Amino acid sequence: MPRVADALNVFTQPMCAVSSSNLERIKTSLSLKGLEPFFQGRLFSTDRMSRGKPHPDVFLLGAQEMGFDPADAIVIEDSPAGLKAAQAADI
Repeated sequence: MPRVADALNVFTQPMCAVSSSNLERIKTSLSLKGLEPFFQGRLFSTDRMSRGKPHPDVFLLGAQEMGFDPADAIVIEDSPAGLKAAQAADI
């Protein structure tokens, strides 16, 4: 997504990456795009879940481990399944 770093620079709150990809792919993708500093190792993958997106499980895990109420979280998503998962998590 073009200019995603510009969009992420607006936020001052801690961020995490939540993905249906496996953890190594998440790390590689963020590294290739120069985005890993935004997340500082706060990566959540459906590798740890029995259900992936569009189920909300991985979003709920990310919010819990980050110490956020899901209703206070903001999601930037790139897939319809991800949007459904965020809505199901009440984000």
